[in-house]
This record gives sequence, C-alpha cells and structure tokens, in this order.
Amino acid sequence: MVPRICRTGIVWAFTLVTFGNVAPGQTADWSRFRGPDGSAVSDARGVPTDWSDSTNLAWKTELPGPGSSSPIIVGDRVFVTCYSGYGIGRGLVTSRQNLNLTTMHLGVAKLRECEMNP
Repeated sequence: MVPRICRTGIVWAFTLVTFGNVAPGQTADWSRFRGPDGSAVSDARGVPTDWSDSTNLAWKTELPGPGSSSPIIVGDRVFVTCYSGYGIGRGLVTSRQNLNLTTMHLGVAKLRECEMNP
C-alpha cells in the first residue's frame, strides 16, 4: 500500500505537470472550475445560450461513469472527469470526426477498513 503522503504527492505532481504550463490570462481557455478567474463569466461574444442534442452541439461522448466536475478547456483540448472504479490504466477510446478521444485512469488506493472507515 502506498503511504498517504506519497499518493498526495503523486496527485499534485500530475496536476502541476498537466496544468502548470497554462499561461494566466488566456481568455480562450477555461482552465479551472468556473473559468479563468473563477467568476463563471466569459469574454467570448456570440456564444450560444441554448443547446440540445441537435442544436449548437459540436460533439459529445459517453462517459464510463458518473461525473460532476466542470469541463476544462486548454487550447483545442477538453478534459472531463468521471468515476469509473478503482484502478490505473490508459488507452485510446475512439477516434471519430477528427477527434482524438483518449482516456486516462488515475488510480485511487482503497483505504483499509477500520472502525472509523467501515
């Protein structure tokens, strides 16, 4: 079992490597929850205010599990997260309409059960 401090360090290292090279002030990027400055307001003009399965939809993909996080947009990439079980893996999901959809599973160690954690 990996000690808790190591797991935390691994998660922070991944986060810094993945998002650490995003320059502040990039208005085209939605690099965190509620946008670049946390206000949930975009400077973009002409953005659709309504959409459906057939209107104002560029693409969609089915996720392997539930998720409730904000999509992150960096350059021409969109990052979404969901729960798909415990484990570590990486693989190509599909490629359609010139989209490269890749999945990366970040593992979470199962905590051992005890009186405080049944």
